Amino acid sequence: MNFIEIGIILKPQGIKGEVKVKPFTDDVNRFLDLKNVFLDENGYDKREVKTSRVHNGFAYLLLDKVSSANDAENLRGFSLYIDRKNTIKLKKGAYFICDLIGLNVEDDKGNILGQLSDVMQHGAADVYVVKSINGNFSFPALKRVITKIDLENNLMRLNKKSLDEVAVYEV
Repeated sequence: MNFIEIGIILKPQGIKGEVKVKPFTDDVNRFLDLKNVFLDENGYDKREVKTSRVHNGFAYLLLDKVSSANDAENLRGFSLYIDRKNTIKLKKGAYFICDLIGLNVEDDKGNILGQLSDVMQHGAADVYVVKSINGNFSFPALKRVITKIDLENNLMRLNKKSLDEVAVYEV
C-alpha cells in the first residue's frame, strides 16, 4: 500500500472551510508538519494543507480547494492519507496498523490460527481480532502473547499458552 490513512474528516469547523479531523496517530502534533494530504475522493486526490492546528486531541486543517463551510461539509466522512514515503520512522517493534491487517496468525507450534482482521484501540493495550475458520477471537497486543511479527513473510506468531490465558472467543 502506497498510502497510510491518518485520519477522518468529522465536520466543517467555522465558515472559512476548515475541517475537524479525528487523527489515527499516537501524536496529533504530526498534523502540524503536513504539507499535503490525499483524500479518498476518486482515487487519491492530493490537497495542499494551507494551515493546520491541533486542539483537544483533534486536528484542524484548511485545505486548498476548500474555501467555505459548504465545501468543507462535502468532505465530511472522507479519510485522509499521506504518501508512505512521508511517514515517520517507527521505533523498533512498532508497526502501522494497515501493515498488520491481513497477517497470517499461527501459534508457536506452527498451527494456523487465522488472519488478523482488525486492531481495536481503546484502553491500555490494542486488541487484535483474528478471523479463523472456527469463528473470530481477540486478544490484547501483549509482548508475552505476540512472539514474532514478520511483515516480509506476512506472519504473526503467538505464544499458545499466553494466548489461552487472555483470548476471548466469539460463539
